Amino acid sequence: GDTKLRPKDAKIPIVKLGDGQAMLIYATAVLGTGKEHAKWQSTHGVGYRYYPILKAGTKTIDPLDPNVPYCESHMQSTSTEEEETLELSADCVTCAKFREQYKVESVKAANDPTRIVMEFETDGSMTTKSVLLASLDILGKRFSELATQATALA
Repeated sequence: GDTKLRPKDAKIPIVKLGDGQAMLIYATAVLGTGKEHAKWQSTHGVGYRYYPILKAGTKTIDPLDPNVPYCESHMQSTSTEEEETLELSADCVTCAKFREQYKVESVKAANDPTRIVMEFETDGSMTTKSVLLASLDILGKRFSELATQATALA
């Protein structure tokens, strides 16, 4: 075959298992050895966005209030600089609820670049609160180490 298509390590066996054959692998998990590797973290889908600002008529509304029927698809501004007037979708259930609650056909939407909304999901091994607190603790330690190293350079 093609010499480019070889295992990176010659000690990795490539075999075809016959009918009724299976591989049996024993492994040991060592606590703390994967903490530096992203693939072992308990969070995924991490992202952030600017805090949305929403106005219905003359009323400023907090779109992240759970009582506000906020539709990210139709009420999210794409501009960080300017306020946009966005028509509420006639086909969207959330927009219909918003229209009924606030008696408007459009909203003025903007983003506050001085505030962010962080979003992440967990794999269930830790609660979201535990993940956030542990992450902040780790970041605090790393920033402290960075400050120590920067001071040593001065």
